[in-house]
Amino acid sequence: MIDSIIHWLTATDASRVIKQYFWIVPTVQSIHIISEAIVFSSSVLLLLRAWGLIALDLSQASLARRLIPGLVGAAVMLVLTGSIMIVGEPSRVLTNATFQHKMLAVVFVIPVFFYAAKLFGRADEVGESRLLLRALTVVVTTILVFIICSGRWIAYT
Repeated sequence: MIDSIIHWLTATDASRVIKQYFWIVPTVQSIHIISEAIVFSSSVLLLLRAWGLIALDLSQASLARRLIPGLVGAAVMLVLTGSIMIVGEPSRVLTNATFQHKMLAVVFVIPVFFYAAKLFGRADEVGESRLLLRALTVVVTTILVFIICSGRWIAYT
């Protein structure tokens, strides 16, 4: 099945255009990496606030309202730029085990992140939601580190 998807993607006009213009892949990769930095740094800030280490003058919900829209926008950009890179080199990417593990991590982290974002609205309360939020921020950040490292490792596997 993967071979038929690769064959189909390779035959598309989009794939041919991406391969034809040398500047597309490095430009898209640059945007992808900048978007990764936005997602990761925003997540780290949320983690540090959940643990009471920064921005103590702001409620957790207030900080989340400031950071999450940009984080979600950068995540959308990651999907778009990642899709362009897949279409540009489907045979190199789709059969790569590191890429497949990265995608599994992405699929796992999305609902965990949105659940954690929901908890940020209630996190200023004392209790289980605060402890759960702290644990989820560690899980999300750890998975993001794995995703970023996997993305870099794809080029070498």
